[in-house]
Amino acid sequence: MRSISRESPRARMAIEPKAVAHLLLDHGIEPILQMTARDRNRIALQADLLGAAVLGIENVVFMSGDSPTGGDHPEAKPVFDLFATEMLNMARALVSGSDMAGNALKGAPKLYLRAVTNPGLRNSHAKWKTRVARSMQARNSCRRKRSTKLHHWHDSSTH
Repeated sequence: MRSISRESPRARMAIEPKAVAHLLLDHGIEPILQMTARDRNRIALQADLLGAAVLGIENVVFMSGDSPTGGDHPEAKPVFDLFATEMLNMARALVSGSDMAGNALKGAPKLYLRAVTNPGLRNSHAKWKTRVARSMQARNSCRRKRSTKLHHWHDSSTH
């Protein structure tokens, strides 16, 4: 059985989805973690994705996210540092053993990745073509490495 752990749908504040996904795992349900770029920049997105992997969360779907102006905290400042396809490429880099800046990781998370887009956007076809072209360029520049199961993402000197 699978369940989606959503990230503040429709820009309405809700419990952090990694916590919900971890609880689902504890109850034998395989979660699909939803991550958006609305509230985090690329540094935070990468850190959150590594944190999810440490918790055993392997299924992730990326989306840009809804603008906070339509949610229950309309005064919140949006981030939107990356598009969903760029988040997908960010995660592929992590699985390959490096971060978006090309820095090597000490290990690589095992993740199953997906992204979604909104075909209802104005000028969606033109925007989609631009995003796909950027995504393909990023994908082609990504180093390919065999991914391994993530076991430890901590500095042993702190224990």
